[in-house]
Amino acid sequence: EIQGMLRIVNSNVALILAERGEVHRSTDIENILSESEFYSPSVVRARYLSPVTRAKPIVNVGQQPSMTRLVLHFTQPLDKLKLVHKFKGISSELCGDPWLGNIYHIQGQVNLAGLNESFDVEFVTLSEYMKFVPVEKPPQDGQSPPAPQSTAKSYLVFTGCGLDKSVLKNWLRQCQPPKPEKKQILTRDQLSNDVINKIHVTNHLSILPEGWFYNGSQYISLDGEKTSTHPQLEKFLEEYIKEKNIEITNLNKEIDSIPYTDLFA
Repeated sequence: EIQGMLRIVNSNVALILAERGEVHRSTDIENILSESEFYSPSVVRARYLSPVTRAKPIVNVGQQPSMTRLVLHFTQPLDKLKLVHKFKGISSELCGDPWLGNIYHIQGQVNLAGLNESFDVEFVTLSEYMKFVPVEKPPQDGQSPPAPQSTAKSYLVFTGCGLDKSVLKNWLRQCQPPKPEKKQILTRDQLSNDVINKIHVTNHLSILPEGWFYNGSQYISLDGEKTSTHPQLEKFLEEYIKEKNIEITNLNKEIDSIPYTDLFA
C-alpha cells in the first residue's frame, strides 16, 4: 500500500528497504526528498498516465441515531409563555449516544389560551428557530357559522430519538394554562396605608358617635380629645374587610367548581 502511494507520486521510487534502520538504496530517498523531481516532465507524464490503484480509505462514521416521529393529538389550548419556555429548554436536555429522548424538531397546529384562533407552530432545536403563525381561516359561505374554536383539535409532531409517548404527554401537560389561584382571606394587617386612606376619605363625613364633632380639619370630642381620623375608622375597615372576604369566598367557590380537563381527554 505504501509502495503504491509512493509510486503514484514518483514512478521511479521502488520499495525502500531499511533493514535495522539502514537504507542501502539511496536513489529512492533522493527521489522522495528532491525538490525538483516531482515536477520533472518524465515524472509528471508518468503520474498522469499511471492508473490509480489505491484502496479506498475506510471511514468510520460511527453509529448514527435512529430518528423517530410521534404525533400527539389534543383538544385543550396551551399557554404560549409556557410552551415557549419548554421549547427553549429542549437544547439543554440533549444527551449524547444513545441520544434517547432527544427532541430535534416539533411541528403542528395548536390553540393558544386567550386567543380565538389556531396557530401553525414549529421549533428546530439545534438552531432554536421558532414559529407561531396564525392559521388562515377559510372564507365563510354565509350559510354555516364557523365551528367554535374550543372544539378544534390540535396536534404536534415530535421528531427525535427514542421518543416515549407518555413522557411527551407529561411534557406537554406542563404547557396547559394554570388553574386560577384561590385568594387568601383578607385580614386587618394586610390593608395598605393607601387603602386605609381611601376608606377614610370615603367615610370622613359619616355620622359621628355621640359627643364628637368635626371642625373641618379635626375630629374633637367633648372631653377635648382630638384626632385627624374618624373615630369609627376601625368600624369602616371591618366593614370593608367583611365585604371583600365575601367576594373572595365566592370567587374561591367558582374556582373550586372549575373541572380539571386533561389535555388528552
